[in-house]
Amino acid sequence: MILPILSLMLAAPGADACSGAQDLQSRLICADPELRTLDTEMRGLIARVRAETSGVDGETGRPIDPIGAEQSRWSRRVAARCHDRACLVTVYRQRIADIRKRWAEALS
Repeated sequence: MILPILSLMLAAPGADACSGAQDLQSRLICADPELRTLDTEMRGLIARVRAETSGVDGETGRPIDPIGAEQSRWSRRVAARCHDRACLVTVYRQRIADIRKRWAEALS
C-alpha cells in the first residue's frame, strides 16, 4: 500500500498528483500553493538523491534505494501526526532541510 503523501511524491514530474487525492493530507497539500511547492521541492530532492544512490546489489540482485525506506518511514509518521496545514508546512520544511543536510554529497 502506498501511503497518501508518499503517493504524491511518487507521481511523475509534471503529472498532476492531485487529480486523485482522497486522504486528508493529500487534499490539504493539493489545496494549498505553498504545500504543493514544498511537496514538489521535496520530490525533486528525492529524485536527485535516488539518481545518485539507487542501484542493484551486485550479490543479491535486490534494488538499493537508501532514501526510499527513509522516506516511507517519514511518510507514515506524517500520516499519523499531521492533520492540518500548519503541521504539514512544518514537517515538510524540516524534511527538506534534513534531506539537504543528510544527502548533501548526493545532491552536489
